[in-house]
Amino acid sequence: TAASTETNFGAGVTPTEVSDPYGQITWNNTNKNWDLSADGTYRVEATLSISTDAITTVAIKIKNDTSNKNLYSAHGVHTAEDPEEVSIQAMFTAAAGSTISVTITSDNSANINFDRGSAVTITRVR
Repeated sequence: TAASTETNFGAGVTPTEVSDPYGQITWNNTNKNWDLSADGTYRVEATLSISTDAITTVAIKIKNDTSNKNLYSAHGVHTAEDPEEVSIQAMFTAAAGSTISVTITSDNSANINFDRGSAVTITRVR
């Protein structure tokens, strides 16, 4: 889904998911984030394919609830060079009942998209 406001990974689609066998990390397709059912240390790795209809700087965030755990500004995302591949990762402690999300935001009114092939992997390390 193209948008110039903060957009969660999975907006406009139902991502293909592989769930962990313990049910501690669950995709929430309504809220477009992952629900956590266990306290622990989590590693999030995102390899994203991003496209835009203009030239823009894209803020890519890994969030635990509303707290940014990693923020990367991809400068010069450009319609002539689409798609732009960006990788970002974070490791942090999170509580049961919290959420993890990966978002993108344009620094101007340019519409941006997560493209096909974007992937997020979340692992509970301990």
